[in-house]
Amino acid sequence: MGRESMTALSLSHDRAMAILNHAFISVTLPGLRAAVATSLLLATAAAAAPSKVRMVTDADRSWWSFRPLQEMAPPSGGRLDAIAHPIDRFLLAKLSEKGLAPSPEADRRTRLRRATFDLTGLPPTPEEMETFQSDTSPDAWTKVVQRLLESPRYGERWARHWLDVARFAESSGFEHDYDRPNAYHYRDFVIKALNADMPYDQFVRWQLAGDEFEPGNPLALMATGFRSGRLSDADHRQRSRAHSLRRDGRHARDDRHCHARADHRLRALPRPQV
Repeated sequence: MGRESMTALSLSHDRAMAILNHAFISVTLPGLRAAVATSLLLATAAAAAPSKVRMVTDADRSWWSFRPLQEMAPPSGGRLDAIAHPIDRFLLAKLSEKGLAPSPEADRRTRLRRATFDLTGLPPTPEEMETFQSDTSPDAWTKVVQRLLESPRYGERWARHWLDVARFAESSGFEHDYDRPNAYHYRDFVIKALNADMPYDQFVRWQLAGDEFEPGNPLALMATGFRSGRLSDADHRQRSRAHSLRRDGRHARDDRHCHARADHRLRALPRPQV
């Protein structure tokens, strides 16, 4: 935006009040009029202020999340060689650097409860508990984790976290709580995507433009509910704001007329001289 445009946006206090004098709110709520004028002045001043251009430095580019992926060999040597899982080796190596020791290994009952609650949100059944505790095979724990990841409950449990971030709801909320009768399609897509172990890049692309990437795929069309739900929500918010302005203005006018007619000592107001 050029300097001339910035100057045009800057309003004096008198000019802002003059603009507001043409609005109904300036007639009925003078206190609010001054507050809105002050906010208007602050907003235009912020728009006119020069913005600082931030340059991306080499230090910024070296941040860990911006670095290219590379294969990392698990730490080895000493006690680490006796640990089978590479992730545990990384953890134990960091604990050793800090002079810390890992907690004792949990018993089988505790481990199964933790994993089942974490992956499905539900407790293990008595049958699942008995099967795991009686399984003495070396891959008993691997079978438990694999079974939980393959459960439909896994997607139902972990979809809620993504749906919260996407602000999913089956109604618009607030004062005008309109129903969204077809919102469940997007929810079901997220659940199915997690249960199918969909690649993350595809998961995001479909939500942004699934109807363009695969117009003939019903699941891709369900994913676009991410956009339609949010647009609908914004539309309801706009309608709510418009309704609130009309309602508040009507009540304010009624209140002004009530004060003008008041003639008792509890609400004594100065009356114009005739």
